[in-house]
Amino acid sequence: MMTDEHKALLNKYLQEEKIRGRHPRGIKKIKYSIPLFFTFIEEGDYLLSEVNVSIAIDYQGYLVKKGYMKSTINSLMTCITTFFHYLKGQNHILSNPFLLIKKIQGDRKLPKNLLKEERMDRFLASLSCFNDEKDLKTLKKKYLLHIVSELMYSTGLRIAETSSLVLADIDFDSGTIMVREGKKGNNRMVFLNGYACSVLKIYIEDIRDLLINHDNRQNSHLLFLYSMERFEKVINQELKTASRQLGYPCMTSHYFRHTLGYHLLRSGCDIRFIQELLGHKKLKTTEIYTRVDKGDLKEVFDHYHPRTFKGVGL
Repeated sequence: MMTDEHKALLNKYLQEEKIRGRHPRGIKKIKYSIPLFFTFIEEGDYLLSEVNVSIAIDYQGYLVKKGYMKSTINSLMTCITTFFHYLKGQNHILSNPFLLIKKIQGDRKLPKNLLKEERMDRFLASLSCFNDEKDLKTLKKKYLLHIVSELMYSTGLRIAETSSLVLADIDFDSGTIMVREGKKGNNRMVFLNGYACSVLKIYIEDIRDLLINHDNRQNSHLLFLYSMERFEKVINQELKTASRQLGYPCMTSHYFRHTLGYHLLRSGCDIRFIQELLGHKKLKTTEIYTRVDKGDLKEVFDHYHPRTFKGVGL
């Protein structure tokens, strides 16, 4: 249990971040990360003003002992570093010790079983077959999944970015979307392929207004009429069902983003263009798509090796 002082400090920080326009996912992360840190210093009987580099290192070790994954530890430490920056700005502390320690970096890995181009085409084609659905509620969800899947595969948008889109962000004349609430507040432009542009235009011009009702009217400013939490839940549930029905690996919304980067690289796209399209701040993040699997290596070997059997009779 947090002390009253720590609760008050956390609530004030949350209020400040909401005013600054922090995304709901970021707020949720703060609500988890900061109490975890407060638990640590209360168990150690430390004051916030006493937290130095040694204690900051101990906290990272504390997370390791708790069994958190490296990527999760890195995320938790980043959140605390930002929190201490806020505390310094409020004159609660004199310096930020978390800036001075080497944080654990988790290995960035691609999801297993990313779909090759042909299988992705089949998957997307299957999502467009929803007209025979008799239940109206199910029909709406399947139609939404079809539109969102084409959009995310075309643009590489994250699920949070997709849920935050508004009508004004979309320019059909240029086939572009302005992402105004990207990760870390970085705006960027993404591009719609021809098919994604056409199905999204039909949705906006002919279907969207028909879907606005009492339950979603409060979200009528959003392109897809769902709150972020509800949107992510619906899309991932429907993706899980659709991939299972096809006998595909269980896909999530983030697979579209990874698959786009993977396919662009396979087609010969320059990695720096992929970095810009996906909004990666560091090229190192984009370089995960260069890690080919053994299936890819075998295909390349069979195609290029001069002694590969070509089916010529002996």
